[in-house]
Amino acid sequence: MLSRWAEFIEALPKHYPAEFSQLQRRERNLTMTYWRLHYHIIWSTMDRQPILTPRIEKVFYGVIYGKARELDLKIHAAGNVEDHAHVVLSIPPKIAVAD
Repeated sequence: MLSRWAEFIEALPKHYPAEFSQLQRRERNLTMTYWRLHYHIIWSTMDRQPILTPRIEKVFYGVIYGKARELDLKIHAAGNVEDHAHVVLSIPPKIAVAD
């Protein structure tokens, strides 16, 4: 059974360039996947000490967002109070959550 993309390609007029037919052949061999994995991660300060001040927040979020960019994660929401922080993010299936 052809994917919807392959069906679309098949339905196009045949006067497209030869490169287009190469794309068509390649698309038949690829599977199109969809994923939606959301995680709610909570970090707590040691002994729940209220140390997440506005100055430390900037450093904390800089590290979190930098690591997310590095690992190709998508942060949907983030927030904190003085003793813990919440982050809701999507982790692609190519990365194990434990890593």
